[in-house]
Amino acid sequence: MSFCAAILWFSKALPPQYKFAAEHIPDLLGKIIIVTGANTGIGKETDKGGDYVLLEHNAKVYIAARNQTQSEDAIRELKEKTFGIPRI
Repeated sequence: MSFCAAILWFSKALPPQYKFAAEHIPDLLGKIIIVTGANTGIGKETDKGGDYVLLEHNAKVYIAARNQTQSEDAIRELKEKTFGIPRI
């Protein structure tokens, strides 16, 4: 394989650059988002979204998890971090 062919193959083997950002999310007013597994792992990170993007874009967020106590802890944490935005 020539050097140019290797570069071409390598560029196609890698995923494209990530182009989606929180700024691309439209206003979610009137939308309901259900986040499963919200007390740990990916569900919790989805709900937080780093900058709590679901809440910041006016979505009403429902949290679903197996353990009620941990769910309530996740809700309390979100309310504290978002200054009690009343959409949880």
